[in-house]
Formats: sequence, C-alpha cells, structure tokens
Amino acid sequence: MIMTLPTEDEMAFHQRMEPEEFKLQSWPKRIYQLTDLPEIYLPYLQDWLQKGMPVKHLTYIPREEALSGQPEYVLCWLQDEVMLLKTDFIGRKVKQVILSPDRIIRVDYSVSLLNCQVTLTYKEGDEVLQEQFQYNKVKEEHIVPILNILLKNQPFYEMNVYTNENSTCQYLSAYSYAMFNSSKLAYRLDSNMECYYWDKKQMKYIHQTSAKRKAVPEYFIGAMDKGIALIFSGVYDVKTIYLLWKNIRDIEIEREKSAQIRIETVQGDHYTIPVNASRYTLAEAFVQRIRNKLQRQQLV
Repeated sequence: MIMTLPTEDEMAFHQRMEPEEFKLQSWPKRIYQLTDLPEIYLPYLQDWLQKGMPVKHLTYIPREEALSGQPEYVLCWLQDEVMLLKTDFIGRKVKQVILSPDRIIRVDYSVSLLNCQVTLTYKEGDEVLQEQFQYNKVKEEHIVPILNILLKNQPFYEMNVYTNENSTCQYLSAYSYAMFNSSKLAYRLDSNMECYYWDKKQMKYIHQTSAKRKAVPEYFIGAMDKGIALIFSGVYDVKTIYLLWKNIRDIEIEREKSAQIRIETVQGDHYTIPVNASRYTLAEAFVQRIRNKLQRQQLV
C-alpha cells in the first residue's frame, strides 16, 4: 500500500477555495444525559452503562442535514475499550464496533481545514477491517480520549499536542515552520521522539502569481518509543499515519529511478516517502538507525 497523497491539482484546488466554502460536516457533542441521544442508539449502550460507564464518556456526532447520505456516529469509552456506533446513510440501522488497542493495526488521522477524518484499521479474527468517522476540529477535545485509548495511552494523555515544545524538531523550524508544527502530531503516539526525517518535493521554479502557486508537499517520519508517525503536509491538508513497532516488518531505502524510503508492515502494506538526492545521506542514516531500533523491538 502506497501512502495516499493529494495530487498537485487537488492541492491547487484547495488553495483557490476560501475557508468558509468548506461546509462543517458535524460538531461533536459531549453527552451529559441520555435524553440528548437519539433513542436508536440506547440499546447498544445499556451493557456498558450497567458496567459503570459515565454518561459523559459519550460523544455524539450528528449528521449534517445539508450533506445527504452522510452517516452519524456515537463514540464512547470504558476503561481501555472504545465503542463506535454508526448509522447507515438513512439513519435506520446501527452498526456497533467495539475495539481494544491490541486489535488496532493502524490509525490514520487526516485534517483538511476544520474537517477531521479518522480511519481505524483493525483485526477481526483472521480479517483486516476498517471503520472511519469524521467531525469538526473545533470540538476535537471530545474525540481526543478515543484516539489516546486506541494508541495505547491514558484517555487524557496530551489533550492538545500542539502545545508540545517539540524540541527534537527545533532545527526543522528554520526550514519549514509548517511541518515543525504538523510534526507535533507524532506526540499523539507517545511523548518521546528519538529522531525524525523530513523532506519535501522538489518543484520546478516557474514564475507564478501567489494566487496560482501550487503547494509543495512535505513528508515527515517521526520515530517514537511505541512506533512511527508518518506525516504528509500540504497547505490546508495534513495526514498522519500511526504504526506501532509490532506492526512494522521492515524499513529500507531504495534507489532505483528515484530514491525513496519504503516501510513494509506485517500485514503486507507498503508506504513510500520520496527522498531528494541532496538528502540521501541523511535518509540513509535515518533508515539505518530505525532498522536497528526495529530489530531491538522484534527481539522483545
């Protein structure tokens, strides 16, 4: 599987749009009394409520009426488990998924202006399945405990990663403050970044007005205690993929037509990050360091 990145045309399209043109898909709502939830969800919650789940652990993400065909969601957590309730497109059927961190293979977190989307890849017996939900970033504090639990952290760990000083990446701030800021998303995985690699796509320098100038894609790999965070950053779009060490088979640097860092997962997926020729030596040293760390993790 190759890391999915927006095309240059897609990024140029986002640059032409004013922020107010992006419709807010949903606003997460903290629930304090069950009467605030549609009744269709209540039967699925009874077991956890009887086991002692506080009502305030419930978050309701309603359907945006203007967006026909959009599902809506209820998220909640009890100890180290997360429940996702998702209606079908017409709101008549509910799908229930209960997840523990040990079943998570990958967590994808994408932000486009105020629209956030989380994709969960997880094990169900011998199958690999996916679920996703989306919400408005303004109320993200209601979602953070869910993300924390799924990444094997305490529910209220690092509620706002952007307040992290990110001293490991201080050198990066002089070259790309945007990626320096985006790289803080790696701390959603844990609090210790051992090292990182950053690169950006080389663009042909053609004179353009600022209104027509296309975004330059940037790439970041952060090596954390528990795994790695892959981050792609555009102008209005940031995508982060969280992978635990146990789900990574190998990481290597390839140099055929063009250099790239290639990450292979235990499940057989592949992610590639392009490497500029001028940064090949840095990329090679980074990969060797991470391979050594990966091998130590595999021996544990």
